[in-house]
Amino acid sequence: MAGFGRRLRQSPKLMAFWIATSIVAIIVGVVVWLSDPPPPRHVRIATGDEHGAYFEYGGLIARDLQRRGVRSVDVQPTKGSVENLGLLADKRADVAFVHGGSARAALSEKHQEELRSIASIYSEPIWLFHRADEKVRRLSDYRPSEDGKRRTIGIGLEGSGTRVDAIEILRIAGITEDNTNLVALDPTSAAAALERGELDATFESGSPTSPIIQSLLRMPGVKLLGFSDHRAYTKRLPHLTAVEVDRALLSVEDDLPKEPLVLLATRATLVVRKDTHPRIVELLLMTAKERFGPGNLLDPPDTFPSSTGLELEQHPAARLYMAEGQSWMSRHISFNALLWLDRLKLLLVPIITVLLPAAGLAPKLLGVHPGFVLGREYEKLREYERRVEEATDAATIERELEAVRAFKKGLRDLAVKMPRSRERIYELRRNARLVEDEATDRLVLMRRAEAGDLDA
Repeated sequence: MAGFGRRLRQSPKLMAFWIATSIVAIIVGVVVWLSDPPPPRHVRIATGDEHGAYFEYGGLIARDLQRRGVRSVDVQPTKGSVENLGLLADKRADVAFVHGGSARAALSEKHQEELRSIASIYSEPIWLFHRADEKVRRLSDYRPSEDGKRRTIGIGLEGSGTRVDAIEILRIAGITEDNTNLVALDPTSAAAALERGELDATFESGSPTSPIIQSLLRMPGVKLLGFSDHRAYTKRLPHLTAVEVDRALLSVEDDLPKEPLVLLATRATLVVRKDTHPRIVELLLMTAKERFGPGNLLDPPDTFPSSTGLELEQHPAARLYMAEGQSWMSRHISFNALLWLDRLKLLLVPIITVLLPAAGLAPKLLGVHPGFVLGREYEKLREYERRVEEATDAATIERELEAVRAFKKGLRDLAVKMPRSRERIYELRRNARLVEDEATDRLVLMRRAEAGDLDA
């Protein structure tokens, strides 16, 4: 390293090259930084019904994002996944909870191309509650009876992911709006209608801890229907999986459910636009890992967040995080620090205006500047003088003497190249002659001393 520094000082062209290269590298780095958009200070999360799991989890994620530096987070209640995707596509939301299976059913290919999945975050069972006074073993039992009586089934609001899945599941069972009354109701209204006997059954989706699911599980006169023929549905609807619910799994105290069941389930997914800032994606994944990584009654620990079963292409920052963990910048620069650095961009614009021409002039300025060149020559002369003084034999002094004479010759050539600095060069030559004389005197003395030693 010391040798490189000495070569750098002795070569003005090399010094100029490294200074210019460093300036250009800094400029390129700053330009790349300036070209990236800053992380947003405000985030809007599209969730779902105010009594549902999406809204509850949206509030938890909002608090986590604010704890990590996002200035404000707006949690938007909606009708569900389809509406969430529309808000996201129209740039009226930044993050959306999406019920698995909704994206391809609700979005055009163009809009699908504009959106990206972050990760699936938990299993979302599809619950089918029905009146307990009806002996129903399979969903297909709700097809019209021989007397032509039409059943009434709640399928969720227009714009909800529950509705998308309910219609598909009913269709496979031979139940359509042509032979059954399919009613659009929000979860709370559907539960009340089922309790009053106005519905024969209703579809709900969400976490088993959701207040509406807990209420329906305990509602008198209402039962949960399992899908003993679940493979028939999962084969036809690949985004669905089967979830086993053991007896009393949901509540040991209340013995819920009272018998083991198999439910159909999809996955709740976080979705953003493809231009979402990578830091926001990382923060969402960090939050999801904290909230959903430990698992729940249906999901084993470390199952989520997951890249499995995503409908939309995964955001590159999410893919990188899932493979390698936090980025270097995320580990070492806080979100607030990023926002502060973003403000410095305004100051860097005039600085770059000065640095760009400086980068081009540096080689010329340093390559011909008399002070730089002559300073380097004086340093070389001092090095010759030091070696002469420290020499302990005639051969070393003779070698240094030849070097000083060659140095003097080089100064004559330098005077031709730098005519405006001739006086300073002549002064340097006088100093070089002094070093030459000193070396000559020491050489004579050293030879006499060596000859005396030989005579002795």
